[in-house]
Order: sequence, then C-alpha cells, then structure tokens
Amino acid sequence: MKKEILGKTINRGILVFMMIAGGALFGYSTDLATAAEPIRIGIIDTYVGAAAAFTEPGLAGWKLVVEEINASGGLLGRRVELIVRDDKAKTSEAVANARELVFQEKVHFLGGTILSSVSLAVSEFAKKNKVLFTSVMAMSPLLTGAKGHRYVASACLNTVGAGPGLARVAVKRGWNKFWAIGEDYEYGHAIWESFWNAMRKVNPNAKLLGEAWVKVGEVEYGSQIAACMGAKPDAVFGAQGSMGFIPFSKQVVMHGMSGKIPVITYAFESVTQALGKDFPQIVLDGDVYLNYYPDSEANRIFNKKIKERTGLLANPGAFSGYIAAKFLTEAVKKAGTVETEAVINALDDLTIDSPRGPMTMRRYDHQIWPDIFVGWEAFDPAVGHARMKDIQVVEIKDLIPSIEEIKKLREGK
Repeated sequence: MKKEILGKTINRGILVFMMIAGGALFGYSTDLATAAEPIRIGIIDTYVGAAAAFTEPGLAGWKLVVEEINASGGLLGRRVELIVRDDKAKTSEAVANARELVFQEKVHFLGGTILSSVSLAVSEFAKKNKVLFTSVMAMSPLLTGAKGHRYVASACLNTVGAGPGLARVAVKRGWNKFWAIGEDYEYGHAIWESFWNAMRKVNPNAKLLGEAWVKVGEVEYGSQIAACMGAKPDAVFGAQGSMGFIPFSKQVVMHGMSGKIPVITYAFESVTQALGKDFPQIVLDGDVYLNYYPDSEANRIFNKKIKERTGLLANPGAFSGYIAAKFLTEAVKKAGTVETEAVINALDDLTIDSPRGPMTMRRYDHQIWPDIFVGWEAFDPAVGHARMKDIQVVEIKDLIPSIEEIKKLREGK
C-alpha cells in the first residue's frame, strides 16, 4: 500500500513538473509567476493638482508594462507588483513614502516623480540606502549630472538637451528680443537658462528685455503678462513645469497675449488635451513624444492600450511611465536577478523598443538622450485640441555633455 501511494505521489509530481515545463515551452500561462515572492516596485508621484494631467497617464504607462509581463508568466518567473504613493507635491512626504516603501513594503526598486525637488530628495534617499530609483518625468539636469550617482536613472530627457534643441529652431525665426516668464524653482530656471545660453551662442544679437517668476502653483500671471506685453519682445519663453503649464496657458489667452507674441515652451504638448480650445496661438513647442508622430503601428497600438485605460490618447507622461517601466524590467531580465548592483550594471547602454522607436539609456549617467520633436501647435478640430504642425526632428547628440563631463560634474570639478 505504501509503495502504491508513493508511486502515485511521484507520478503526480512528474505530472505537475511536465505541466509547468510544458507551459513554459509552449507559452501558455501557469501559476509559476504567483508561486514565488513577487517583484515589488514602489511608485512615488504627485497625483494632486495640475500635475495629475501628467502623472495619472504616467502611472497608466507603468501599469501597461506590468500587466503585459504578468500575463506572459511574470518577470524571472515572478509576478510584478506596483505599490503607489502620493507625495502631494512635498519633498518631506516623498521621502517618508520612500522610507515606508523600502523598509515596510520591502520594495525592490523605486520609481516615479515629476517635480525636480521631489526627484532630487528621493534620489538622495536612494543613494544613502542603495536602492535603484528610476525617475520618470523630472527634467532637472542635477539629477543625473552634478548630483547624480550610481543609484539613480532617468527615463526623461533633461533640460540640457531640451533647451538648446528649441533654440536651434527658434533662431531660424529671426527673433532678437526675448522675455521670460516662469515658475521660480529649479526646473523653471534650468529650462530657461539652457535655452537662453544656447540662443546667445547661435544669435549674437539676442537680447533679454526682462523676466518674471512666480511661485510654484501660482495660477495668476496677469501682472507678469502685462509687463511682458508692454516690453514688446519678439517672443516670450514660458518656463513652467508640470504644475504651471495649464494655468499659464489659460492666462496667456485670458490677458490677450495669445496670437500677438509668440510663445516658446517645452512639453506644452503634454497639456493640449486638458486645454481643448483654450490654448494659446503661435506656440513653438518641443517634446520627446507625440501620440500621432511617427504614425507607426507601434505608436498606434500604444495609444489604443492607453486610451482603453485612461479614456485619452497617450501624452508624454504616459510615454515616460511606459519606458521607465520597460527600462527597469528589461534590466532585471538582462541581469537575471533583482539584485540591485546587477540590475544597475544591466542598464548600461540598454536599448528598448518604444512607441517612437528604439530608446537607449546611456551607460554611467543612466540618462536617456533622445532627439526631440519641435513644431508649431495649432488647434485640430478632428481631435478637439492642439497638435504640433511642421514637425522637425532635432538631433541633440552634439548638445549634450559627454560621460567624462558628467564625471567631472559629479566630482565637483
């Protein structure tokens, strides 16, 4: 009797093994991904106020990657879980979130953030605790530059490439007199300075007539716009971050500057859906992702999937969340482990497929440096909001710092 039971037990074990092996071989789903401890990713971002127009789609991008991985059997045979926290636009809250996620929730990796100040604070936490942190939408050059380190990566082009890329197109318009209106924080000044420094190099006649800065979260730009219009510049540079794009755009229309003075900005495309018809005219814009360009099968499929989850076509926030998740999960796959140091090494020059084409994370600084799309925003009745026209693909490879220059920045030289 005991031999018979033992024989049946062995046979069942063999059968279970064959089922699992067969599932892996032929591609059908098994419970293997749920058998092991899940791979946990902690997401910290600002889901309040105007930033939500970027971060909610960004989270949808993360979820899309994770859902597809889990449906195919998991990552390294393990289910992937996202644990999400709202930093409420506060650095103290973000650091508290990071501490809770790492020490209580036991996440393997951190990701997210849109505000530069929040990203820098979480990055410092990651450095001290040796946890890999992938920033999604923060554009501060400090993040992977002077304050960069081994434990931070960025799936978002920073201002070092964005500002000069815009200047390359703007200089062709023959504009000489400029005014700046921006949010008074690290990103606002960084995007303006990167543009202005580049503009002065390519146009010796460029002159700054004035500049005005408002607090982050301010929704009233009346006095700043009045001063700008009184100075009569050839163009105004809008240096707003995620919290300021929408109110600034509405104020440009409300106070009569729309259509009279050209506006140069970066990532205006991110808020066109939210603005609808309430958008400024004569806007020269730049961005790394457009949901309609290139008109490729990969981009159309991505948009369909994002729209199923959000009700809207993908914006640059959704794209950034998606590629951040792809870079991280592909690095884990390449490393064959969730061990932090091995995954960081796997990020070196890692190339992924994306809706806009191949994207590479440069070795050492672990920063993406894609070319940018620059064009004029114009209302498109077919979709009910502005879209970029006369698109130019601006190469930035000769505008960005070399790895040796990044090393010197980090060493304080």
